[in-house]
Amino acid sequence: DDIAILLQRGNAKRATTQIHLNEHRSRSHRVIDVQVSSGTTSQMNDAHLYLVDLAASVPVQKSDVAGKELKEVQHINTSLSALGDVMEALDRKASHVPYHASKLTHMLKGCLGGNSRTMMVVTVSPEIKHVQEALCALHFGKRAKHIKLDSLQSNISPNNNE
Repeated sequence: DDIAILLQRGNAKRATTQIHLNEHRSRSHRVIDVQVSSGTTSQMNDAHLYLVDLAASVPVQKSDVAGKELKEVQHINTSLSALGDVMEALDRKASHVPYHASKLTHMLKGCLGGNSRTMMVVTVSPEIKHVQEALCALHFGKRAKHIKLDSLQSNISPNNNE
């Protein structure tokens, strides 16, 4: 019951709007952090399960929005681009990973490296008019799939604010 109430509260705060490409497009990412602890008082094990629903990237010229909605589309696209930059840096084992480039990547820092396991589900529209956006989403998922993390070398804690 508590979880359902929290999810309802979060959904009530989440913004959606109709745009030219999608009448129920989310204008925000959703990140749910489920914290689990187990063990005894002398030996506790903590874990986090992040459930992340990313808003779709939309080409600004195709969005047919203005004002506040245009800024939201731009922010979503910027954060997704930053996530792509982080993935690319992790893939090439860069000495610097730009986690602080966006609020999204900073928030996801703990689950993108270290002793984490990441699974991505990419959903796309089957409609032919959305083929370009579907191909971009699938390409993004393919890039993510090929990233190999070395957990022995990148021990990142979600509480590490470097």
